[in-house]
Amino acid sequence: MTTLTRPRLDPLLDAPLVGPRVLSLVGDASGCSLWRVWQPTRFLRLHGYPCDWVFVRDPWLIRVPLEAYQAIVLCRLAWHRSERGRAEHWLRSLRGNGRKVLFEADDDLFTPFMVEQQLARTHPEKSRRELEADREGALWMLAHADGVTVSTQYLASTVRRLT
Repeated sequence: MTTLTRPRLDPLLDAPLVGPRVLSLVGDASGCSLWRVWQPTRFLRLHGYPCDWVFVRDPWLIRVPLEAYQAIVLCRLAWHRSERGRAEHWLRSLRGNGRKVLFEADDDLFTPFMVEQQLARTHPEKSRRELEADREGALWMLAHADGVTVSTQYLASTVRRLT
């Protein structure tokens, strides 16, 4: 029988992280989307940081006490034009209750280059119109977020020009 042991942490290197309680919302169930959130959340929790994540289509989300969190991270979540009225209402209610709303991206979702790259490589099944709508939704979200977190210096430079 194998027993699981908790990894030993060095108190000088692995001191608990301090910060607001964060909930990350993941919009798509692809492996890379879940891995992008699951792995950092697991690591941060191991080090004592108060964070959780949930898939937005999970029925459990309705019961998540959002008042327990100070920040909500939208992991590549953005809304197309037809959904923005409800999105704006939800974002206002979060902010009215003292929550910060952050947008997270690990790819360039914002420049015209993104559309060409996705057409040619990562999403050839989507039409140019769909990709342009995704891009426009991401730009809209940048304008409505309190902050943005990105994975590379290139993205940081891109986002700085847009926020």
